[in-house]
Amino acid sequence: MRPGRGASWSLAWALLLGACAEPGPLDTSGPRGAPELPQAAPRLPEGEGDGTPFFPARVRAPRGTGSLLADVDGCAECHTDAFAQWRSSAHAFASFDDPVYRVAVERLRAQKGNRPSRMCAGCHDVALLVDDAMDVAVRPEDPRAHAGVSCRVCHGISSTRADGNGSFDLDTSPVPIPRDGDPATLAAHKKAVSRPILRESDLCISCHRSFLDGSTGNAHHIVGQDDATPWRRSVFAGSEGERIDERIDEADCRACHMPREAAPGGDPGAKHGTLASHAFLGGHTWLAANEPKRAARAQKFLQESVFVEVSQVDGAGGGTQLVSNDPIVIRGGEHLVVDVVVKNERVGHKFPGGVADAQDTWLEVRVKDASGKLVASA
Repeated sequence: MRPGRGASWSLAWALLLGACAEPGPLDTSGPRGAPELPQAAPRLPEGEGDGTPFFPARVRAPRGTGSLLADVDGCAECHTDAFAQWRSSAHAFASFDDPVYRVAVERLRAQKGNRPSRMCAGCHDVALLVDDAMDVAVRPEDPRAHAGVSCRVCHGISSTRADGNGSFDLDTSPVPIPRDGDPATLAAHKKAVSRPILRESDLCISCHRSFLDGSTGNAHHIVGQDDATPWRRSVFAGSEGERIDERIDEADCRACHMPREAAPGGDPGAKHGTLASHAFLGGHTWLAANEPKRAARAQKFLQESVFVEVSQVDGAGGGTQLVSNDPIVIRGGEHLVVDVVVKNERVGHKFPGGVADAQDTWLEVRVKDASGKLVASA
């Protein structure tokens, strides 16, 4: 929704609702031909008795499989391009080798004990979680503490639930290794690692919806992040009930964050020389600070996602001047108020997204004179 149109849209909705509210006979039979919707009883997530062995994380997985989940070298031998992309992603640095996460989870463990930190591990440290290693001190040299969201985590998810905090079921059974010239083994491998859930947004939502509640030692329910709900309500998900918006192409998590990328290494998972990017662009851009190519790709991805516009300047020449191609004359000593509009153009959820207290987005305004000299900034 573009700023500036809210008033007219509100009026339109009021007129529409007024027209719908005309008195008439009450029809209690319901919509004709409408399907009868199933009635689901509301429930709250439970604990180990609900088949969630690592509560308060919602992960369901076999115990003792952490080393298997942490082993990415076996996949990297063949899937060279996917591994190279993933290796520089936020998923690869999701565990204790992410300094931001490490400070947060260690603070939680110091204040509330080790067991509540399972909630974090359901998405960040699955390799540690399934070995009950989050219940004790985590050694810095433990390879499971550097596994992040590994290949076997995403490609091993068999089903998901809507709770969040890692609400997925993980299949850690052996993956068939394809043999050259044997179509049957190749088909078995694809079936094991290319489950239909990989093409559904619910897989991403199982972790990109998180919260703190009583099970983590918190007195109240606090949402950590929820990019799923605003996306489902947006035109990106095909919804028109929340607000009137411009017509755009629908897009899910993969469409934006996993665009097709060249696969020069001949990755067997590539199609026509490209691969759905495993760099997962858009999150934690500071991780790419020391990788110029990666940083450039991240900046290109984010460009035009959010549009910034200076619409008017109050105080210039004693009045209000709309910004146009004509120059605005500003005299020395004048007190100015610059009206800046930020539009979410291409982000399929709220901007900024993610965990509100674990990211930083700011707006910087610089004012230069006709010669290009910087005269003011904010």
